Amino acid sequence: MNTVLSIVCKDLSDEALQELTFDIHKTLNQETRLNAEIAKHSGKPGDKGDAIIIGQIVLTALTSGTVVALLNVIKSYIEQNNSLQIDIQRIDGASFKIVGGKLSKAQYEKTLEAAKEFFKG
Repeated sequence: MNTVLSIVCKDLSDEALQELTFDIHKTLNQETRLNAEIAKHSGKPGDKGDAIIIGQIVLTALTSGTVVALLNVIKSYIEQNNSLQIDIQRIDGASFKIVGGKLSKAQYEKTLEAAKEFFKG
């Protein structure tokens, strides 16, 4: 099942947001068993290559174990930037949102349980 992770941050330029997206992409591939790819869309006929979609990563191989790893990576980034927002959307259109800021242990546990339920669906 493909899942799209969208990164939104009102305080970053498009260039800085894409740099952050590449960093999260690299971290996900290095620290989890997820397959993370930068989202792309086909250009118009005659264009060279596919264009990337700013702030989006496509995830595959999601399991209950990789959900925990995914949330640990997301947690480390949102704790660094209060204006960062991560939207996760399943192929069926259902979505899950995590908003930046310091998460208490209780908030993180609640988010983790909600994410596990979300990915079961």
